[in-house]
Amino acid sequence: MGNAAKPPDAATAIRDWLIDEAGFHAHFGLVVEGLCARLVAAGIPLARATTHIRVVHSERVGITRVWQRAKEPQEQYFGFGAEVDAMYERSPIRVAHQERRLVELRPEDPAAAEFGVTPDLVKAGITHYLMFPLYFTSGQVNAASFATDRAGGFRPDEVALIESLLPALARVMEIKGLQRSRSELLRIYVGRLPTERILDGQIRRGDVVVMEAAILLCDLRRSTELAVELDERAYVEMINGYFDCVVPAVTAAGGEVLKFIGDGVLAIFELPGDGSDCSHCSGALDVTKSIFEALYELNLRKAQPGGPLEIGIALHEGRVAFGNVGSVERQDFTVIGPDVNLVARLCALTGQLHEPLVVSERFASRAPKAFREIGAFALKGFAEPQRVFALTS
Repeated sequence: MGNAAKPPDAATAIRDWLIDEAGFHAHFGLVVEGLCARLVAAGIPLARATTHIRVVHSERVGITRVWQRAKEPQEQYFGFGAEVDAMYERSPIRVAHQERRLVELRPEDPAAAEFGVTPDLVKAGITHYLMFPLYFTSGQVNAASFATDRAGGFRPDEVALIESLLPALARVMEIKGLQRSRSELLRIYVGRLPTERILDGQIRRGDVVVMEAAILLCDLRRSTELAVELDERAYVEMINGYFDCVVPAVTAAGGEVLKFIGDGVLAIFELPGDGSDCSHCSGALDVTKSIFEALYELNLRKAQPGGPLEIGIALHEGRVAFGNVGSVERQDFTVIGPDVNLVARLCALTGQLHEPLVVSERFASRAPKAFREIGAFALKGFAEPQRVFALTS
């Protein structure tokens, strides 16, 4: 019995958990929650904790995870802009980042008033607040805070325990942050379905995924003229406004944007289950209504430099194939197949026919709406004329 192993102290046990187990959690929010639960169990009088991780993202600069005793954890996103910059200048996070040191606040102390977070800390009854830098192996400095509402604040040994855990916390947060950034960046640039396949290892050149789906192609009219008439900044602002009318409508309805083709948006609504119903077609049709309504509101809300924006939308049901194509040094997940070509030809007809929405014969036969036939048209790449339909008035 004299040789029995001594149980690890609290710091060692938590550090071992961070190193051996925490990285297997699905996301870094669960790491933060697990750490806080273990600190509380070890007798640390924790009332509040946060992590602040910089991210590589087109719409935000960082993510904050907030843990508070007896409350649901929260995740906050910080975008780009003057308001966020002003908040950062008055934040302990800036000091941790730039000066690479611990920021220690007693919120009731007048000296703490320089920081924007202080009123919230006072309101929450926080007596002692610690903001630590977190050093990632990439050289990036992030931050984590720990706060208590106990009278007198943290004891020196409690501060030392928390500080001893920071290197292990930084390692696991860096790993989880990289995993998240990788997934989000891929999703932004290639879409959800290709991202799932890329992360699953389906990245061999020539790999192709085929599915049955309702296919939507939305195209901005007069885009070439607008690109000539407008300066680059005004054109990008205009086209982003147009994309904001299309993409959210598709994703909100469960569709998937597969590709931007210039100013065209190619999206699909996958055939559900065994394909016995037509909900994917009716869903795609409903999305067109949302897109036209959003564009109408955009034109009302903001005068466009070249006049009101106009679009054409084509719908078809068929097979979609997307896969990894290109050369060894540069590859792309792209969309191919005759049904994709057909919807592109149909979309080109919308301007010629002065119809904002046209659908293929197959789509018209599947969607639970009344359509009128416009005519049969010879389309490039198709041996037989294609019957084209539009919604009845």
